[in-house]
Amino acid sequence: MKVVRMTKKARLPTRATPRSAGLDLYSAYQFDLEQGESCVVKTDLCIQVPEGYYARIVERSSWAKEYGVIVCGGVIDEDYRGEVKIILHNLSSSDYRFQPGVKIAQVVCQKVCYPTVREVKDLDETIRGTQGFGSSNEPPEQFLAERLGKRSISE
Repeated sequence: MKVVRMTKKARLPTRATPRSAGLDLYSAYQFDLEQGESCVVKTDLCIQVPEGYYARIVERSSWAKEYGVIVCGGVIDEDYRGEVKIILHNLSSSDYRFQPGVKIAQVVCQKVCYPTVREVKDLDETIRGTQGFGSSNEPPEQFLAERLGKRSISE
């Protein structure tokens, strides 16, 4: 993946281990993220996604689990050449100040296909059919009631 640093504040993406799927992305600037708020974070990086791929910006699991900070949105198309910016949202009841150079998200490259849209009168039949949300597992109310108050499934 080709990367351009727009300023000296930008840090190149890094891979934590040789087999890490995601490359860590860093904030170029200090920013505050208040409880329940969202903000756009500048990386001062432009990337060129390899041909046949798109890049997906995802949260760092530690930020999500420990602090309730998640990524919103996050698709970088193969033909995009602008700055990579990250939308963060704070689900917690705490305010946070992030320093420049902190790992704030990950970028993962995934294969993409470009299907041609073709209007038809009917879709092929399947066993699932039109059954939507929750149709492939137990009712959500029952699932939540059984686990109420637990921090994780392993507890």
